[in-house]
Amino acid sequence: MNNLSCVSHSLEYLNLEENHIGGSLTDIVAKFASLRELRLGRNKLNESIPGAVGKLPSLVLLDLSWNKITGSVPDLFLLSSLRELYLSHNQLTGVTESIGRLSKLEKLYLDFNQLEGTIAEAHLSKLLKLRELDLSYNTQLHIRVSSDWIPPFQLDLIRFTHCKLGPQFPNWLRNQNNISELEFSASGISGNVPSWFWEQLPGLTFLNLSYNDIGGNVPDLSKKMTDLLCIDLATNKFTGPVPRFPTSVITVDLSNNMFSGTISFICDNFDYLGYLDLSDNRLSGELPHCWTLRSIVHLNLGTNNFFGEIPDSIGSLQTMGMLHLQNNHLTGELPQSLANCKKLRVINVQSNNLSGEIPEWIGSNISDIIIVILKSNRFSGSIPSTICQLKELQILDLSENKISGIIPKCINNLTAMTEEESTMHQIKSWYFQVDDQGEVKVNASYDETAVLMWKGRQFEYSSILGMVKSIDLSSNNMVGEIPVVITSLVGLHGLNLSSNNLTGSIPLRIGEMRALNFLDLSINDLTGEIPASLSQLSHLGVLNLSYNNLSGRIPLGEHSLTFNNRSYIGNHGLCGYPLTDTCSLEELPRDSTLSDEDEFITPEFYVSMGISFISAFLGVSALILNRRWTYGPLRY
Repeated sequence: MNNLSCVSHSLEYLNLEENHIGGSLTDIVAKFASLRELRLGRNKLNESIPGAVGKLPSLVLLDLSWNKITGSVPDLFLLSSLRELYLSHNQLTGVTESIGRLSKLEKLYLDFNQLEGTIAEAHLSKLLKLRELDLSYNTQLHIRVSSDWIPPFQLDLIRFTHCKLGPQFPNWLRNQNNISELEFSASGISGNVPSWFWEQLPGLTFLNLSYNDIGGNVPDLSKKMTDLLCIDLATNKFTGPVPRFPTSVITVDLSNNMFSGTISFICDNFDYLGYLDLSDNRLSGELPHCWTLRSIVHLNLGTNNFFGEIPDSIGSLQTMGMLHLQNNHLTGELPQSLANCKKLRVINVQSNNLSGEIPEWIGSNISDIIIVILKSNRFSGSIPSTICQLKELQILDLSENKISGIIPKCINNLTAMTEEESTMHQIKSWYFQVDDQGEVKVNASYDETAVLMWKGRQFEYSSILGMVKSIDLSSNNMVGEIPVVITSLVGLHGLNLSSNNLTGSIPLRIGEMRALNFLDLSINDLTGEIPASLSQLSHLGVLNLSYNNLSGRIPLGEHSLTFNNRSYIGNHGLCGYPLTDTCSLEELPRDSTLSDEDEFITPEFYVSMGISFISAFLGVSALILNRRWTYGPLRY
């Protein structure tokens, strides 16, 4: 702070953002009584806001966002000229009613704090010029105004996500005519959206009512909200047909509702639609043939009642990166035209009635796929060797099909699975809209989710999906031995080869797969002894070797003692703890030590791996109620 003493006392604009400034504001405020703009965002301020801030009568803009400021928002009524107040991303706990006396205030951002108590009419009654109000992510903050309250302002932007706004739909919105951005996600609203709402805001561009308990029909919005760019109504109780949207819309998320009927609206000529999620509804009919979504990045039609074949015309969606058609009644083969979708990173068609062989274009034509989920269909034939060309592949689920043949011996070429560290946590797709001058006009990012079978249960992963690496080939007709090269996939967290006809022994180097948390080789015809190295998989949470023809002593190790007899039953030649059969002298291992090549696996190595990663991985079992897509640019 001392180096500020040489700055003129008549300074009007001071920007010290991102300078690691800590401590108190008092020293800064005392030096610059003439300030009009003070920007101290993204620093390390960690005390309460001093009352001295209220002695800057010329201040027009105050930005203290992204600090660690505590306490309550103080009495700032002397800041009679203040127009913009940014206190986002701090640790503030309260707001006094005096904030309502800032009659010239136009922008108020208090989001991502720890505000408690109630925001009432008194806090807002004199904010005559307020245009932007953000109270989001203050989960203990109640917003309570009377149903007949008439606000003194006309808002352009309003965000109350993760506040306690409900249960009634806010009737005071009926007096707002200029709102372009409205976010009430996870705010405790229930009941039907009143019909006037859809007529009231013709200039709305961004609407988020997701994660509430809202119902009713949504009317045709193509003529009511002609400027609409992004709409998120996910996880509510909306019914009726999917509404029509203006052709300029960018993001549509209607997932987890009760919409019914067909999706004929897809045939509208959308110019910029990049994200469409209609999953978990009651939609039916055949998939349309008129795919005109030339900008689509993320398409999710999963968990509906669609039937018939996947049309060849879907291959015209050459910008598509995420394709979800899971949990429907689709038949036929994966269309060859999908080979044209060279930007595909995720393909999920599990739980349909699809048949035919796994197409070779997965790998030969499309090289950047991260997730392939073909589970619970009727695919047959062998796994094509082109799968091994997927250097970015992290999740491969071909379980519950009729696949035969051997596990490809080139499986060690799945480069991403050979790396212990993951380069990403979330799997994201980006959408950019470019104007006629070649400049980016709007951008949005999308967080990918996937439902995976893990330890016998289904979990939906999102926030750490990019860290998960697994192979599931279970419940097929695969034969032959487990290839030794599979032990090169040292980044794998889950490996499930159960319920096949695999023979031979468990690879001796299985202990090199140090990240394994889940290993299931049950219900096969595996023979021989359990490799001693298996006992050194210190992160292994689930082990199932049951119902094979394994023999010999179960390897002893500190971690292996955590598994009960269910991990080994059905192997009549096994003995030792935790089974009741004791081992004879002949069954004692001749040499339980590892080879020289395996001696690098030491306790110190496991420490260096970072156990926190596994803890985080196991701790996430459901999708957290955060926005799955982010719209930009930011307003401040």
